[in-house]
Parts: sequence; structure tokens; C-alpha cells
Amino acid sequence: MARTGALRQTEKNCLGRVRRSIQPSPQLHRSPAASCDRGSCRQRDGNCWFFVQGVREMRRTNKPPRNHSSISKTGRTGAGRRRRAPGAGAPALRSAVAFESLELRQLMATVNVNDYGATPNDGRDDSAAINAAIRASNAGDIIQFGSGTYTIGEDLEARGEGRIYQGSGNTTLQATRGYIFHVAVDNATFRNLILDGPGIQIERAGGGMNSNIVIDNNEFRVRSYRAPNGSWWWNGVEFTTGLRNSQITNNRFTSIAGDNGIFGYYWDNLRIANNEFLNGNEGIHVIDHSDNSRNLLIEQNYFAYLRRMGIEYQGGGHNTIIQDNFY
Repeated sequence: MARTGALRQTEKNCLGRVRRSIQPSPQLHRSPAASCDRGSCRQRDGNCWFFVQGVREMRRTNKPPRNHSSISKTGRTGAGRRRRAPGAGAPALRSAVAFESLELRQLMATVNVNDYGATPNDGRDDSAAINAAIRASNAGDIIQFGSGTYTIGEDLEARGEGRIYQGSGNTTLQATRGYIFHVAVDNATFRNLILDGPGIQIERAGGGMNSNIVIDNNEFRVRSYRAPNGSWWWNGVEFTTGLRNSQITNNRFTSIAGDNGIFGYYWDNLRIANNEFLNGNEGIHVIDHSDNSRNLLIEQNYFAYLRRMGIEYQGGGHNTIIQDNFY
């Protein structure tokens, strides 16, 4: 955060009221309290809270500001007092005090799946541990996956409310059955993950569109899953009840041995852009049997070495734009 004039006055003249160190923003991490070995953590709701990457200090006392100085950029007038500009500096003070709230810090917390027992590269099913981390998270949290390969034997039940599911640059989730993520919620983001197998299934029980789903900068290795009674064919991203105000961007779909890279029904403000579809069956397949879908933009995607179509569009819909794609 840049130091504004109002904020500098806060530090200079109101140190008794609010003291704030301007340092790189830390990330608040959470782990189960039972496994915590830190002596300086805060424990709440059965979880241990601790900071990493820098320190942010907030302190409040009842001491009034010196010389009755206010937070503004006006000059001093008479007897060392400062004339107060109407409302000047109030946003800066409110912002500084707001950072002191643990509840606000929780909205920025990172929950690491490794703290809940998920262990990469051991070949054991990590689904239960990852789902435990998801259940322990709060709205707005980042669910962080460390580097390595995690074995997924059961669906990961994603929760929404602004949660972000994030890899560490070399994080692979490897399916042994079914889809890796099952998404029946709104407001969820998936980024920086390698999904090996059927990737993300988005559907709402009882019908209705999922809203504000972001799938960005992932790699999908869309292989089929061979069940005991035969092969099951799957997609990288599948939405079956519709997507609203969502985007699928900057992803790479490779070895599409299943059905499609992206497959889905119904949409309302959906953007599919800047993705690569390489090797295998089909790139994008979208269907609207109702003629009620609207505002679909498919642009600047790249397709190569596919057996079928790059883009297959079926049915109706309004204001559909398919442009600037490369085949």
C-alpha cells in the first residue's frame, strides 16, 4: 500500500492511537490447533493462526493524539492546533483500524492442505485430507496445494464464497476415479494446478446456473478413466446446468483422450479465451437446447492435432461471438 499524505500524518501524529508498520503484506495461515507447535499463534475455532512473509503490527490504546492534531494535510493554525478539513483522513484511519480485525484477516487466510495430512508423491489417496482442509476453510480463503503429485480417489467437494484453489507451480492432482473437483457452488477460482484425469465438473443439484466460476492458468491432461466394467470418457471442464458470469481462460488442455477439453450446456455471460487444445479428440463443445443462453464469447484459442472439431456449437442462444481462434 502506498503511503499517502493522510497516512503519513496518521503515523506521525497518531502513534498513540494507531501504530502501523508498512511492510510487505503477510499471509495468515491456518492449521489444526491440535498439531500446532508454535508458541506465538492465536487459536480460535479449533484452528491455529500464524503469520508468514513479513510482519504487520497494529496497536491501539486510549491515548489521544498529541496536540489534538487531526489527520489532514492542512497547516497548523494558532497555539499549535491543526484546522481539520471536513472528513479529511477518515478513510485512511478507518483503513488502518480495519486491518486490526481478526475477522478481516480471516478473509485473507491461506489453508495449506499439507497441514491436514495431504502428502504428495506417496501414492496414497489424499482426498480425505484435502476435503478436511476445504471444510476447515472460511469464505475468501486460499486453499493452497504444495508442489508434488496428489492422488485423488474421491471427488474434492469445492466450496465457494470467494475461495481460491491454488497450486504452487508444480502441483499435480491425479485422478484414480471420476472427476477431481466437483463444484456445486458459486464464487470459486481454480488456478495454477495440473489436473491429470477428468478435471472439474460444475453442476448445481436441482438445476440452475453456477455463477462467478473462474478457471485460469491450469493444465488439463484429459485422459479417460478405465472402470472395471469398461472405459468411461470424461472432459477437462464440464458444466451441465449452466455457467453465469464466468470465465475459462489461459489454460492448456493436452492429450485429450476423453471426450472434450471443455464441454457444457447453457450460459449467461461466459468467456472462453486464450486456451490451448493439443492432441486428442475435441477442443470445445457447447450446447443450448433451450434457446435461452446469451452472451458467449469464444476467442483467441489455439487448436492443433485434434481428431474432431476445434469448436462444436449446437442449438440456439443469443449474442454468441466466436472470433480470432487459430486452428
